[in-house]
Amino acid sequence: RSQILYRIAEMLEGRKVQFIKELIFQGASQKGAKEEVELSIDRLVYYAGWCDKYKQIQSSVNPVSSSHFNFSVQEPMGVVGIVADESSSLIGLVSAIAPVIAGGNTCIVLASEKLPLCAITFAEVINSSDVPGGVINILTGKRKELIAPLTTHMDVNALFYAGNDNETVK
Repeated sequence: RSQILYRIAEMLEGRKVQFIKELIFQGASQKGAKEEVELSIDRLVYYAGWCDKYKQIQSSVNPVSSSHFNFSVQEPMGVVGIVADESSSLIGLVSAIAPVIAGGNTCIVLASEKLPLCAITFAEVINSSDVPGGVINILTGKRKELIAPLTTHMDVNALFYAGNDNETVK
């Protein structure tokens, strides 16, 4: 998983200029676009570093008041449905995908409806990196039509909502 996330970061860095242009096209400033791409690369590297460390920190022996041991072990959930942040294009997508992959899960991501351009290009980055087919699935389209099937599908084991709590989808 670490190698996969590092490779995505490497591929994203190789297409940095393209992502900056796309973010500017979607309304970001030159400085803001550059910062968002660099932050996205850093975020992928950060989670790549956590892939082999989070179990040591979160899994442990739990204190009990009897003469036996109680252990916590982190296990992947399986398929995670992600509703990415609507207000950002690239960093919202990367921030939602990276921890899910670091945890050993696969994901189905509903990208930003208002700013889908970087999500489509990020799908190209994923396709040309070392990510096995079907691990990261990015959907674009109308949220009103896609949230219901995503949240009620029997094969989706967890949901990750990365949006604004005040936002309502009807």
